[in-house]
This record gives sequence, structure tokens and C-alpha cells, in this order.
Amino acid sequence: MTIAANTSIKLNIHAPKKDAVVGTVDPLTGADEVAIWAAANVNPNLTQSIVGTFRVLRRYALTNLDNLTAGAPTLLFVPFGGTEAQVQVTGSPTADDCLLEIGDNIVNKGQSHFLDRTYKRLEERWLEESK
Repeated sequence: MTIAANTSIKLNIHAPKKDAVVGTVDPLTGADEVAIWAAANVNPNLTQSIVGTFRVLRRYALTNLDNLTAGAPTLLFVPFGGTEAQVQVTGSPTADDCLLEIGDNIVNKGQSHFLDRTYKRLEERWLEESK
């Protein structure tokens, strides 16, 4: 599937990259899953900018994982092209945001290693799907 508007990719923390699920709806992340999602108004042709925005969310999540509260799933979002200072963990994302969803088990157990490894697989899959 080619990256289009409102694309998400999710993956279980114990699964290989090839098992990632690509879709154009809310990924409905499970307890042991991580997902990245570029909302409807994010231009899918700006691949490097999208990945850069996802990296902002990754850094924030890894730095603050112990301070996050599991939220079935925990949702972090930032405006496309935003900075760590603009990351939000409460409220409602807009169609202009990039999102990182983290399953409850990952947050509750502080599994930063699994979060980081799975994020990297998701980023690689995003880049592959963007070709």
C-alpha cells in the first residue's frame, strides 16, 4: 500500500517489520503495539518531514515514558513539523497532526527498549511504503 492521506502503520513489539499493518484509519493500537499515524491534512508526499515529525514524538516518548499514564492506548501528537515543546499527551489531535500511539503494557512496564526498537521498524516500513 502506498502512503496516502491519513495513513497509519502499527506493529506488535514482538513482531518483525514485515508484519506491520498499514491502513488509512485509526490503528486501534493494542496493549503490546506501537503505531505511527499522519493525519488527513498531512501531505503524504513530504516523507522526510513526516519522518522528522515522528522522530520528535519518539524522542519525547523515550524521554518521558516513566511520566506517561497508560491511556488505552497512550496517544502523543504534535502538529506536522512541530517540536518537542509542542508535543501533547492530552486533548484531541487535529487533522494537521502526526501521532504516536503506544500500547498500555509498554507504558505500564516502562519498556523503552521495545518502544524504540518497534518505532525504528515502523519508520523503516513508512519509508518503504513511501517509495
